[in-house]
Amino acid sequence: MPKKKIAASLQPPASPPRLLTTQEVMRHLHEEHKYISRLLYVLQEQLELIEAGETPDLTVMHDTASYMQDHADHSHHAKEDIIYRKLSECGDEQKAAAVTLLMDHETISKKSEALVRSINEAQLELSKDNQKMLRLRCEDYIASMRKHMDYEESQVFPLVLESLSAEDWADIIQDIQPDADPLFGSTIEQRYVHLLEAVNRVMERAAEDVAMAELVGLGAAMENFGVFSRFGNAMSKTIALHFKQAYAGNMAACRKLWQARSTNIGDYGSVTVDCLLNNYDACVDTLKDIGQLLRSARTQIAEPYTARLRIYHEMTRPPARSVRKRKNTPTVEK
Repeated sequence: MPKKKIAASLQPPASPPRLLTTQEVMRHLHEEHKYISRLLYVLQEQLELIEAGETPDLTVMHDTASYMQDHADHSHHAKEDIIYRKLSECGDEQKAAAVTLLMDHETISKKSEALVRSINEAQLELSKDNQKMLRLRCEDYIASMRKHMDYEESQVFPLVLESLSAEDWADIIQDIQPDADPLFGSTIEQRYVHLLEAVNRVMERAAEDVAMAELVGLGAAMENFGVFSRFGNAMSKTIALHFKQAYAGNMAACRKLWQARSTNIGDYGSVTVDCLLNNYDACVDTLKDIGQLLRSARTQIAEPYTARLRIYHEMTRPPARSVRKRKNTPTVEK
């Protein structure tokens, strides 16, 4: 009996993942810095609640610190470490910057672990000691991350693009693969849904603050057009007045000398000195008056901004909370 032939379904081998380009790697790091900055704003908002004596959202803080540990420390910094190790081979300056940042990554990882521990302790008991330690570690973590990213963006990333060759990037790209962001990626993990809502709220408030600041600046600038115009007119009148007075004094001295028909050479020297003194006095008086005009203009220019900021702060200031004082209850003797 002939054997049946079984047709094997041959699937084509899976194609290897597409390698990133240099521009894509750097753009990816820039974007992750933006995401981390947003989360630092979330932590900053909770820190301000602690400093104001209010109860922070410990769930939001825990989710933020957990994301920093899981993604920023283990994924984002790991990609940067690959670049910095290659950078350290390019020269003394590059090695110094790379070593500094590699050590920063280790320090920041320890600080994020300490922050998570403080949040966990505060979730169990929000005592004064736990709250104080949480505030200190949160302040330290925010400051460290911002300083670290500022240094990378302003100095090290340009140095990376300047120093690394095409061969260096070929080696780097082999080890760096794009990964899915559990919070800011196309698919959000369920555990970060609450945190994403907090991020969106913070960014909305930040956008409102920026819009208000632009409105304040625009309105104040429109008012200051009149200030600049008045200052220009006043300054031109002041200069014209003093130089007209100096010119009149010079002409009077020359006219007096001409009418006297003096042949004494000393009289001509005296008139010259008088004219120079008149011109000097005119310049001094002109500068004094311009200084007063500048001080007045500066006050007038600042006033629209300060007035609008005063109104803005009044609008955004939280309502004062009334504190109910406990009345002393009289003791009744039995």
